[in-house]
Amino acid sequence: MSQAIDFHPRAAFHVDLAGPADDAALRDLFRRTPMGKGIRIAFEREPSYFDAGTIQGEIHQTAVVRERRSGRIVACGTRIIREGYLNGKAGAVGYLGDLRVDPTWRRGTLVARLYRFLAEQHGEVCGWHYTVIFEGNIEARKTIATGRAGLPMYRDCGRILCPSLYLRKPLPEVMLPGVTVRKATESDWPEIVACLNRNLKNRLFGVVHAADPGDLRDAFLGLQRP
Repeated sequence: MSQAIDFHPRAAFHVDLAGPADDAALRDLFRRTPMGKGIRIAFEREPSYFDAGTIQGEIHQTAVVRERRSGRIVACGTRIIREGYLNGKAGAVGYLGDLRVDPTWRRGTLVARLYRFLAEQHGEVCGWHYTVIFEGNIEARKTIATGRAGLPMYRDCGRILCPSLYLRKPLPEVMLPGVTVRKATESDWPEIVACLNRNLKNRLFGVVHAADPGDLRDAFLGLQRP
């Protein structure tokens, strides 16, 4: 059982693990805290924060910082453990992400305290974690990536490119000899899983998908539900 951390008997905040009752508050915090300046991106978690988290990894823990008097959530961060590839070998991969802080409290030490709480939760499951920071997010690189105030020490492992598709207009038909494009069916899942593992094995931190495609199938079908 994890226990909440009270910074001090008179402190204005405490940290604990979020639960289902916090779903609406977490979704609200994500809506209010877009990232970036030149390009602002908000990763929302509608209609359910915790349902979205189930596809991210086998272990999914969200720590929250609450105002002591009101119980209002002013910051959150997530720790995820999943099986992934590291130099071509499968093993436990830790990820720290979904960090959101109410703009009013971004100059304080809440992030360091939140990460310290998450560090006490993982035990010996995984000895290291990685984080993805948008290249233009200078504020994050000057704060959480500095190692100050008890924050985790970060090492630059390079860039991750994230291609995107513009879906507001019809895409051109794929015209390649011997290649057809169609909607997948459930009978395709074993081949889909095999294809993903074959290609992700050569990518650092690539996710390992189970030979039984049930979980992957359910995740994709869940995302398609209205």
